[in-house]
Amino acid sequence: MKFTFLNMIIVTFFLFVNGSLFPYSHAALIDDLSYAIQIDPRDADSYFSRGYIYFVKEDFDKAIDDFSQAIRLEPTDDLSYYFRGKIMSRKGDMRRAIEDFTKALIYKPNHVAVLFYRSQAYRKVGEKSNAMKDLNQALKISPNQPKLWAWRGYMKKDTGDIGGAVSDYRKAVELDPGYAWAMNQLACILVSSRDPEIYNPEYALSYIERALVQEKSAAYYDTLGCICSELKQWKKAVEAEEQAMALDENVMFEERRNAFLKEKSYTQLIEEKRKIEEEKQFLKTHERRKKEKLWDEIVKRNKNITYRRIYPISGNTKLSRKT
Repeated sequence: MKFTFLNMIIVTFFLFVNGSLFPYSHAALIDDLSYAIQIDPRDADSYFSRGYIYFVKEDFDKAIDDFSQAIRLEPTDDLSYYFRGKIMSRKGDMRRAIEDFTKALIYKPNHVAVLFYRSQAYRKVGEKSNAMKDLNQALKISPNQPKLWAWRGYMKKDTGDIGGAVSDYRKAVELDPGYAWAMNQLACILVSSRDPEIYNPEYALSYIERALVQEKSAAYYDTLGCICSELKQWKKAVEAEEQAMALDENVMFEERRNAFLKEKSYTQLIEEKRKIEEEKQFLKTHERRKKEKLWDEIVKRNKNITYRRIYPISGNTKLSRKT
């Protein structure tokens, strides 16, 4: 896409100040670009620039219209595909987001941001192998981006590669020692893993304390509480959960605070929940089998009735008379 001199000035000002500190308002920028479009309706750059302002304003429908028009006028414009894809992703339309990100990558294959956001979209539609491929490609292009390492760590944890996740989170923190989110994720793994080679609450404590220096988050205080419970520092565990409760009304924090008051550790809580879920699943399966046996008896006794198991997992059935 070739930028006109006028639009370069307008958008450059906008990008630097994001429309907040500079007195030139969003509305004035849009007016200028709309006038440029009126003068030259085939100026793809003006449509893109106005679409970007709408994007920042979160006026997504208008942004989509402008990016789409820019694409019609300039079909090889990777940025219009990229921003339209981001909007589709935020709207929850992951398939259309993937289509736009893929188009953008045709015209700019090494666009790291596009690879990153496409990996997120792939994950949300269940295509985890494609998500991992995009992250690996992005890291080949830009190996010093801590966000990429942290996101791949998240993906590895999601797929059960806990050791790989720990390695990637550590790399992210190495590249950015103030990366609080990555430190919290790493601390969570170190305190919750059932693998004795990974479980290390002392290291977890050092990471979460560093994270809390960067950001006072309810989630981080909760992680601190869980770690302290593993170290049998009960008073500190309770205080951490109370800090989390003060920042967020999530009932989970109160439940954990109450457990820690009784000197019940985080891993004990996890084990209790696991056993409860196993019991629920057992009862669910048992009840389903009882219902199926009963329905089989009903069908045997009533030959003019048939039934179809619509949802075999839940055991729901539908009875219907033969025609």
